[in-house]
Amino acid sequence: MVKHTLFMLLLLSTFASAQFGGNKVQYGKKEWSYIRSAHFDIYFTEKSRRIASFAADELERSLRLISKDIHYNIKKRIPVIIYKSHSDFEQTNVILDDIGEGTGGFTELVKSRIVVPFSGSFKDFRHVLHHELVHGVMFDLMFEGVLNALRARASFHIPLWAAEGLAEYESAGWNLESDMFLMDAVISGYISEPREEFGSLYLAYKAGMAFYNFLAVQYGPQSVGDFIKYLTVYKDVEKAFLRATHADLKNAGARFLLDCKKKYWPELGRRETAGEVAKRLTLHRPAGYFAPRLDEDPLAHMNMQPAVSPDGNTIAYFSDRGDFDAIYLMDSRSGRILKKLAEAGSSGQFESFHTFSSGIGWSSDSKNIIFVSKADGQDLLRIMEVKSGKMKKSLPCAMDAIESPQFSPDNKKVVFAGMRDAVSDIFIFDLQNGRLNRLTADPAFDSRPRFSWDGKWIVFESEVGDTAEKGCNNFDLFLIRPDGTELTRLTHDPFDDRMACFSTDNKSLYFISNRSGVSNLYGMALDSLLPHPVTNLFTGCFTPSLPQDGRFIAFTVFENGGWDIYRMEEPQKKARDTALPLTAYALSLQDSGRSFWEKYAVLPDPADTVKKSGGRADSLKNDSGRVADTLTTADTVRTDTTAQDEEEPDRMTLRDPMNSFYNDDPFVSRPRRRPEKARVDTSAFLQDSVAYKNPNGAYREAPYEPRFSVDAVSAMIGAGFSPSQSAIMGQTAIALSDVLGNHHLQLMLNLSGTSIENTLDGLSGYAAYYYLPYQADVGVSLYRYVNIFGDEPVPLLRYDIYYDAVQNAALDVSYPFSKFFRLESDVGVTWINRSVQRYVRESAAQKDYESLGRFPEKTMTHYNIDGAAVFDNTLWGAVGPVNGQRLRVGGGVVPKSASSEYGYGYGYADLRRYFHYRKWYSLALRLTGGGSTDIQGGRNPMRFYLGGTPGNLRYFFAPYLMDNSIESNYFSSLIMPLRGYSLGAANPEGSNHFLLSNMEFRFPVVNNITFFFPFTFTIPYMMGALFWDIGGAWDDPADFRAVVADKGSFTFHDIKSGLGFGLRMNLFGALVLKWDHAYRLGEHHLSEDYFSLGAEF
Repeated sequence: MVKHTLFMLLLLSTFASAQFGGNKVQYGKKEWSYIRSAHFDIYFTEKSRRIASFAADELERSLRLISKDIHYNIKKRIPVIIYKSHSDFEQTNVILDDIGEGTGGFTELVKSRIVVPFSGSFKDFRHVLHHELVHGVMFDLMFEGVLNALRARASFHIPLWAAEGLAEYESAGWNLESDMFLMDAVISGYISEPREEFGSLYLAYKAGMAFYNFLAVQYGPQSVGDFIKYLTVYKDVEKAFLRATHADLKNAGARFLLDCKKKYWPELGRRETAGEVAKRLTLHRPAGYFAPRLDEDPLAHMNMQPAVSPDGNTIAYFSDRGDFDAIYLMDSRSGRILKKLAEAGSSGQFESFHTFSSGIGWSSDSKNIIFVSKADGQDLLRIMEVKSGKMKKSLPCAMDAIESPQFSPDNKKVVFAGMRDAVSDIFIFDLQNGRLNRLTADPAFDSRPRFSWDGKWIVFESEVGDTAEKGCNNFDLFLIRPDGTELTRLTHDPFDDRMACFSTDNKSLYFISNRSGVSNLYGMALDSLLPHPVTNLFTGCFTPSLPQDGRFIAFTVFENGGWDIYRMEEPQKKARDTALPLTAYALSLQDSGRSFWEKYAVLPDPADTVKKSGGRADSLKNDSGRVADTLTTADTVRTDTTAQDEEEPDRMTLRDPMNSFYNDDPFVSRPRRRPEKARVDTSAFLQDSVAYKNPNGAYREAPYEPRFSVDAVSAMIGAGFSPSQSAIMGQTAIALSDVLGNHHLQLMLNLSGTSIENTLDGLSGYAAYYYLPYQADVGVSLYRYVNIFGDEPVPLLRYDIYYDAVQNAALDVSYPFSKFFRLESDVGVTWINRSVQRYVRESAAQKDYESLGRFPEKTMTHYNIDGAAVFDNTLWGAVGPVNGQRLRVGGGVVPKSASSEYGYGYGYADLRRYFHYRKWYSLALRLTGGGSTDIQGGRNPMRFYLGGTPGNLRYFFAPYLMDNSIESNYFSSLIMPLRGYSLGAANPEGSNHFLLSNMEFRFPVVNNITFFFPFTFTIPYMMGALFWDIGGAWDDPADFRAVVADKGSFTFHDIKSGLGFGLRMNLFGALVLKWDHAYRLGEHHLSEDYFSLGAEF
């Protein structure tokens, strides 16, 4: 029998590709509402009205600025979805991929949905909104309409620096943090040109932002908008840059790097490296680091948040030196790692640690630590005994977010920063009676509280804003009593003063300030409040911590593209009486007449740059009409930003950051824009505020109602004609969802090459609906699949064409308990109708076959009930999992019924374990087995076939031989990989039971392979594999013969085994191409080659 359909091959390989993967868990249903502004629909959950109103005002203000810069008015309203915490944000169904802690927001391409969390800081929130809005406007400009957006996924990819650099440029201009990162990249030498994404993904953001500043100064403020305009037309970065600036991108990039060196290299003579003033205790992975040798110790990218034990002997800290973020304990003198205390990302107990925002606290006896970890969708306070590594307590505090817990000196209380209902305050938790007290109660973002050593005071940082300070929403330091009284402001300057801790005598503070332009360590006596610098580093230091005797201080330093922990002895003796020299950028902030981004005296000759680029500057002028047709002038939108919502009383205080958010931040700078006159947009937006605001000025609120719109759509059609018959084929598919992604609808129709007269013979279809807002995900589906295949001529005088119509209705339920574990089940009914059309001829000499007509052969209906338990905490590399484990245990029954002779049950288990070694090496082990048996006196049609590898390209083009029975086509399973054998060839008759083991060692072979034909592309690296597959299948265990004696030696008989090696390449980040060469053991050492597509098991 010859089968020509891939669909059935996928159905038959159910067990080989058992469903694994992590879970996205919704912990309870959220009640959604929305408000509308002139250009935005803003969706938010309960008790988030205030941040939604803030977002509406801020988005309208940002849209005006963006529209002026890129000379474009959006054509459609933009939906914005706001979550009141990052934990809620990670549960979003707008995208079904896993969202990590490092994701601050995203903009979805097809519907231009902006999705952001609120972190507690309005300054950060404003930045994220503005950043993501740039992406939303760009999507509207470049990919107007759903079909264009879908085509753009495959046809045009904007370089990261061009997209993210623009978003950072528009939302932040330039700031002290970005200046620090760029300074480090330039001085350390790991920055490269724009065409290489400036050397790293993160630099694509920061250096990309700097390059846009450079572009605006050197070629005029209008050049940014021109570059985006021509990028839309040409879909080519280098052509667009040439058209906008009459300069070559490569030459401009080289001049930019030279300009950066001139700015930052002089800083080395005015400042110190961390190694000159302190001892380094950790060693991070340097920029450009690829793969260590087998004998080389793995390195981290991040070692941070040091917490010195009160006795000064050890330091607890966060590090990513392994595959997952973990808490390590090291010796405070040598930096030697003593033990790993806890690891995040591999179990439901510790899903994450908030490593960048939250620290670790010690009990005063140096026996216990306290930290925050996320589990079950909420942050918990965790108390661990250091010596044993055992968890002593887990304290839920009913917060949206928790960070930086610290013990009181008597170990009876814990202070921490907590966010509840989008307001971040300082709280104290009493460990004895479980009482929670709120110390601060205002809209300011309060963070990082620390007890004094005598327990009488708590110092914390707060993001404050005063209208007198023109909107510089910086961090300042505050003191407060543990009972919430005597709130005192300690610092009051236009820079950030953060991360404070007390000196031994409780009379002074050590803290971090960027008042010199770089984050450095300062000391300050509480009686004088005069800060004195302790360090003068050229890149920043953070999170200081010291023991109770104060003999040293530990802190984190960012240097050479990573974070390390340093130890400085006797910090009280290192304080300086003179202020630190200001960086060039800090000087430009203080002197309005001084520009940080200076234009060089002699610009490159446009003729020279055009000549080097291989074209003429005026050769693109004939496309200018296309630009005029597609772009319009920016508009001015009238909005009322002064009115207050009467339903939410004004709580503004001196420490409310929103007081100053509508002013320009003096510490965020960019080149001045050329003033231009804006035209009013006459499109169908809500220009009159009466349409979306109440008479009191508050936004009108309405409950959310799901409305479906297109996520993806595809279609194709074809036809064939011959003198004897005509045939048509085609396929169409569409996926829809609501704005929040809680409702998904999928539809597909397929017509597979049938005659025009019998079109319905080849009509297949699929429809499914998924309901996802609750913890239990529910889906219902219907499908009809038509399988048409032919038999081999027997014996050249007759052949049959089989028409199988398979129809199914199913209900699926998946209940995730955590990101890693779930239970799932489905109940369904299947109808199978088979008919046969027979062709005959009298002799082989007769050229044509004669049809005897088409007649029904078999009709049956059967029901199924299936279930499985799934655990998956794997970490993936480029070609497959590299660490963690996967387990799937399941089974099901097909009860006998009046319409089916079949009655059987089955069960299976699939266990996979991965051991990662030295970043690029891994060992993968797999053991899977299963069986089926008849029940209720029915017949068992389920057979297992061993052999082959999933995704083998040979099976796409070559016939797959198996009998044509309904049992083998619809009730049997392929068990793979068993290399050394072709598909199903290890037991061609099939068996009721199987056991298969796979072992594979994976290692790097080549780094960065560049191909120049048929076009230039680079594969980052090629991986190799050594493997051994061994398994067997049987009906009756008594008949199973593992080995047999042959001339005095033993060889495999019913055990089937293959041994070999292979290569793997990740193609364009989407497909894994694999080649395997396997030797069949015990059978004359036959060998077979496999080329396949798909990730490693």
